[in-house]
Amino acid sequence: MSITPVPNKGLVVDLDSYVRLKTDRNGPDFWFIEYQRILRTELAPFLPRMVYDADTNSVTASIVDKGKEKLQDSVPATKNFTNVPPNELRKLREVLGDFLQKISELPATSNVRRLGEVLTLPDPNKAPELYRLSGVGMNKKLSIIWGIAPKDASGLEDSAAMVSIRELLHMLPAPKKSIIIPKKWILAGLGALVAALGIGYFLCCNGDECPAQDNTATPGTVTNGTVTNGTVTNGTVTNGTVTNGTVTNGTVTNGTATNGTATNGTATNGTATNGTATNGTVTNGTVTNGTVTPGAVSNGTVSNGTVSNGTVSNGTVSNGTVSNGTVSNSTSTTTQQVPVGNLAISDMNCPCIVTIVRQEPRADGTHNITLNFQPRQGITINSIKLNNNAISPGEITLRRVSPSTRPLRLDVTYDNGSQYTNTIKLMNSPE
Repeated sequence: MSITPVPNKGLVVDLDSYVRLKTDRNGPDFWFIEYQRILRTELAPFLPRMVYDADTNSVTASIVDKGKEKLQDSVPATKNFTNVPPNELRKLREVLGDFLQKISELPATSNVRRLGEVLTLPDPNKAPELYRLSGVGMNKKLSIIWGIAPKDASGLEDSAAMVSIRELLHMLPAPKKSIIIPKKWILAGLGALVAALGIGYFLCCNGDECPAQDNTATPGTVTNGTVTNGTVTNGTVTNGTVTNGTVTNGTVTNGTATNGTATNGTATNGTATNGTATNGTVTNGTVTNGTVTPGAVSNGTVSNGTVSNGTVSNGTVSNGTVSNGTVSNSTSTTTQQVPVGNLAISDMNCPCIVTIVRQEPRADGTHNITLNFQPRQGITINSIKLNNNAISPGEITLRRVSPSTRPLRLDVTYDNGSQYTNTIKLMNSPE
């Protein structure tokens, strides 16, 4: 089979049956780490994480929720999406429409706009196996296996089986229209309801006065549901979605808060977009154009935002600031003056993650610095050279380095022979 479920891993797609799409003729694929981050953020939650394996010429698609991989038990969507819950189709329409509107307002030089304009997705009627449903009943979630195209008879990309984002939006089934009930039927039904309530009152209360009912909307809990354009105060939303609303002093778990604010609460395995998390924690999620103030971001991404007095672990901070905190096992594209022994790489397109393992100050003012070189996710490294000396992925110790040491030249050959060259700068401590 060309698509194989693998326990605890996801769906492995054999690329002997599909073509791995490129962003342009000589460019990287759509799964390049920065491109994947952009597209998965913009089209969340429908695009799974894609990891390419050059050794087996396959790609693994996975979605992990509460520590469990979901796509391994998924089934294909049917043509015309007849087995997809209406709520999932509504969310897909909204996500695609919002993305098209956003890129239309961006400058032509924007990377986000360029990716949105060249990205194609499978035609759901010609490649329905690439649209996957996980979960049961009305809680089924839709995912799209992306970045690949079916092959035609000659082994090339079958462009007829691919559609643009706009074309996919137009192909989605229209929302079902509401049924209009004649006014006289409504009046008749209300009369019957009033009569039934009167009988029920007599039977339940034996003709005596029944206790007063409290119809006040009190702080409560929404479970497995959706709150749209509303507010949840001092409550909890579990496995649901809050859109254009506010959650105050509460918790959003395994859900998405879009264009809203989570204050003094916790967002776990979710996304806060254009919002603020104050005195809270974002775990396994993304904060875009927002602020996390004293808190922690684990295994996530902060773009164009600020983390103050907190920690970012195993994530990325782009064009932002981390104050009085720690960035661990991650890359920051903001170049600042940093102490000797720390690194500043000016380009996130580096196919390697370069981290500092340890630094040993010497009496003469120099340092011995041990670096670790690892390929980024989905990248196959063919060779690494540091100052024209070949090294292997792993640790390497630089001896007697100081701020006066000239920048170290990094040359990497990766994937299908692509070349990357940049410098590693050792910088003075701030005054």
